[in-house]
Parts: sequence; structure tokens; C-alpha cells
Amino acid sequence: MNHQAPINLRDLFREDRKALIALALFFIANLAGTWQRWTQPLISQGREVSTPARIINGEKLYTDIQSVFGPFAPYFNAALYKVFGIDLIVLKISGALCAIIILVTIFWISRRLMSVWKSTAATAAVIVICALKSTANYIQPYSFAALYCLVFSLAAMAFLLAYLQTGKKRNFLWVGLFLGLSATAKLDSALVVLVTIIAVLLLDVMEHRRLPLQEFLYLSVSALAIVCPIYGYIMLTTPLSVLLKNNYIFLFNIPSQVLHFNSILSGLAKWPTSFWFSLSGVAMLMIWAGTGALLGALISHRKGDQWRELLGIGAILLAGGLIWREISILIFQTSPNNTPFASAIFVLPVIIGRTIIIVWRNRKAGRQTSSDQKILAVISIFSFLSILRAVFNVTISGPFTPFLIPMLVVGYIYLLFEIIPAIFIKSQPVRIHWQQASALLVASMILAMAVNSTIKLRRENTFQVSSSRGSFITSNEIGEPLAEAVKYVREHTPAGASVLTLPLFTTLNFLADRDYPLKEELTLPGFLSDEKEMEAIEQIKSHNVNLILIVNITTPAFGNRVFGADYNLELMRWIAENYHLAARFDPKTIRNGGGPKLGDTQFFIMAYEKN
Repeated sequence: MNHQAPINLRDLFREDRKALIALALFFIANLAGTWQRWTQPLISQGREVSTPARIINGEKLYTDIQSVFGPFAPYFNAALYKVFGIDLIVLKISGALCAIIILVTIFWISRRLMSVWKSTAATAAVIVICALKSTANYIQPYSFAALYCLVFSLAAMAFLLAYLQTGKKRNFLWVGLFLGLSATAKLDSALVVLVTIIAVLLLDVMEHRRLPLQEFLYLSVSALAIVCPIYGYIMLTTPLSVLLKNNYIFLFNIPSQVLHFNSILSGLAKWPTSFWFSLSGVAMLMIWAGTGALLGALISHRKGDQWRELLGIGAILLAGGLIWREISILIFQTSPNNTPFASAIFVLPVIIGRTIIIVWRNRKAGRQTSSDQKILAVISIFSFLSILRAVFNVTISGPFTPFLIPMLVVGYIYLLFEIIPAIFIKSQPVRIHWQQASALLVASMILAMAVNSTIKLRRENTFQVSSSRGSFITSNEIGEPLAEAVKYVREHTPAGASVLTLPLFTTLNFLADRDYPLKEELTLPGFLSDEKEMEAIEQIKSHNVNLILIVNITTPAFGNRVFGADYNLELMRWIAENYHLAARFDPKTIRNGGGPKLGDTQFFIMAYEKN
């Protein structure tokens, strides 16, 4: 560990300014390269931009608007709209500021364990894997609740680590404050923070043989001061039956389709293939470590150091990893698109268990456990709990990745730079060469990912969708139908009219500045249950909805694939009886050919007008 790592932000910016400037330039370069291509209108983002606007118009979260998260994000974003205007740029700026806070916090956390330039590598990796990637980003995330919760969670971890380094118990006031804030954003993610804190306090009990009563008092007072007023108000003003039946904020009454989606996300739906996929992540870790060792041996050879031992270790690790990977692909049919992070479910418990053993032995011997060992444990515990949602499916793609693995990235960079070389090589000069080679590999990976994401986004997203409420660039397949549908809605409905968009895509309502009539902004399988379809029909009638837009999007991950055919059949039947197809919006690539049908893979939008 670098024992000169700055504790407060002022010292951090003063002492590590060159590294921070380099990271800022790298972030700006990635931001410029992906400019305006952060919006993914089909991944819940309609809900994210539309719900705050509905709140401004007087609708109430949980009662008038279904929600699966805490109240912080929609009400905070509504406040931003109220101050700065209802425009996409408002939330994009909020997302960008959150990205900067997350990256600075990740850098600060990395500095608890590593030198300034190793921490720079870890933070740069988070930029390309999490903050700005072709499949997801922090600028316009799938969920602002997840984004804000990540900001609060990492802040809580930063103050927890500060406590471990300084021993100042008042840090727990800040830990509790950010724990409480994270609970108001996303309860399940806040639970990760809480369990990590409890684990640290238990380690403290094990080491010092005392109850951390003062720490617990500070934590409880500050956390409850945030949680109790906010959730108390919600429970006083919203019937409990509404919270538990129509919303999933407290994780009760979760539909089977959502549970099916979670089983796919976790990898359990593909067991035991997902187990072998995760185990092959160990092979990828061996490949990365072995390649670094081989390159390190070449560096050592040129400088006359003892390089043969390193050469042998590198060859064994690389060959073993390659063989292991090929066996997994050929015999167990695992995906070849794997990374070392997939092995986290096996690697992190080893690190955590090793820490517990070290603390126990030091206690018996009357010794203090080093703060860096505890810090590594905190990072490992938090990372392990974070990835449990994707336990056997830890990848670097998908909309959820940025919110599951940023701390895992830090832990694995430390594993690659420090732990693995220390396990195999005792010679300090040779180990340094291994670390230098590993740094070169990581830097190459980071640059390659940055270039690949930029090229992919700029090649695939070329159509600009514009409206009075903002603009973004997306693919032609989505952008062309969306732009035409927005124009159609504005021309065929008066201002203030309600337009229903099914089964999702309220991005269209937001851009066209038209109200949405249902509580459920997502009518994906399970979100609008069969027993609530009649209620939805009554809402459509009461809002005098003259235009309904049906978006062709398949949802196999939820078990039911096609709206109106596999789920919400009664609602679709009622629409067909009372509305007629008035227009259809297809990408130019599939026009004049009869057009695909609902359930086909092509994206299109159908407009139904009231009979």
C-alpha cells in the first residue's frame, strides 16, 4: 500500500493532480467520442425521463405512478426539471456530474491500496467498463435510482475506509448519512452497503474484543435521520396495500416474470453452464496474469535480473489458462466472450476468508491487522455482495454492469498488480517487472475498449432524434420510426392529451409532450398483471385516450415474449375491438415489403386510433 495516499480531497487534488488531469482528459475524450449517443430509448429510459415530468404535473409516486425503486431519483429529477426546465440535457448533466463523483471516489478508494498510477489505471478501467461504454453508461443510465444509489454507496464506503485508516469514529456519521440516502434511492443496493458495514464492525469486534457501540450509535442516528422521515411520510400518505401490491419498493409480491428475469440475469436459469462460465473466468485471470509474467520476464532479461523463474511461471499460468478456457468452451459450451471478472464468485470469498483468518490469528497473537488488509476486505465484501444479482453471470456488457462492478474492477486491478505477483515471486525487482508488464496489458485493454466503444457507437448510432425537450443520436432502426411517431402524435393529438404507449417506450410521450394515462410506465410481463388489466382499461377510458401506440419489442427474458399474444391478451383484445390501425412506422430498411408482424425481431411502431 502507498502509505502517503492523501486522506482528504483537498490533498488528493493537490498531490495527485497530474493523474487526475490525465483521467479528466481521458474522460472528456470518451465523452466527446460518444457524444449524444448515450440514450438507449428501449432500456427503461422512457420511464426515467417521463416520471419526473409526471410528478411536476401533479401525479404522485406509488399512487399514480408505479415504481420499483425508492423516491429519491424521481423526486430529485423532478426538482431538476422544475429549476432548469423539462429537457433531456438536464438529466444528462446530472448523470455526467454523478459519473465524475463516482470516478473521483473510485480513484480515492484505489489510493488506499495502490500507488497513484496504479489507481489511475483502475479508474480509467472504470471509465471504459462502466461510465462510458457502448452498452451502458452513467450519463443516461437504465435507472437514475441505481446511479444515485451508487454515488451514495461509494461515498459510504469511502468514509468507512477513512475510519479504518484513521480510527476516527465520527466517520460513521457520514457512513450512516450516505447509507440512509442510498436506502431512499434503491433499497436492495442499500442492503449491500449495510451488510458491508456490519461485516466491518464484526471484524472490529473480532480484533479488538469490544463492542463498537459508539460507531453503531453514530451510524444509526444519521441513517435513521434520513430514512425515517422519508419512508415514514410515504407510508403515512400511501396505503400499505398499494405499496405492496402495485409497487415493488419493498421487494414483496414480485411477479413470477420478474423472478424469471432475475434468474436469467443471475445466470441461474442456465445452470450448470453458468457455473462453468464463471469458473472459466479463473482461466481468463490466469491468462492475463501469465501474459503479464511472460512480458515481465522479457523486461527482466534485458536488465539482467533473475528472469527464468518468472518465464516459467508465466508459461504455466498462460498455458493452463488457455487449456482451461478451451475445455470450458468445447465441453461445457460456455461463451468465449469471458473476462477475469466472471471468476469473482470464487475469488472474492477466498480473499474474504483469508482476511478473517488473518484477523483471528493476529487477535490470538496480540497483533494489529494492517489497515490495507482490512481495506482489501471491505472492497471484496462490497464487490461480492454487489455481484450477487449476477452471481454466475458477471460480464462487462449489459445495462446493469456499471452499477455492479466498479469496486470489483479496483479489486481485480489490485489482484493483478499486487497480490498475484507477490504470491509467485519473492524477488522484488522481478516482481516490479511483472507489475510493469501487467500495467502495460491493462493500459492496452483500456485503450482498446475506449476505441471499440467509440467506433461502435458512432457506426451504429447515426440518426438524430430531436424535439423541443431535447435530442439524442440512436440507431436508424429505432430513430426513424420514433421520429415519425413523435411527429404523428403531435399532429394528431392536442396538447395535454393522453397517449398510451405499450408495452414500454414512454420516451415517445416525453418527446411529444403528451400525458401517459396508466400507473405502469412499463407494461412488460408482470408489471401490468392480468387482474389489473380491467383497471387499466378503465384508466384509458377515463383519460379519453384517442391514440394508442404499440411498439414491437420482444421480451423473452421475462418468460412471456410478445405483448398481446403471450401476455396482456385481454388488454390487446379490448384495443382491437375499440381502436383501428391508423398508421405504422417502420425503418426504411424494411419498408415496402409488407412489414414484419408483432413478435418478429424488427423494430416498428403501430398507431391505433379510437373508432
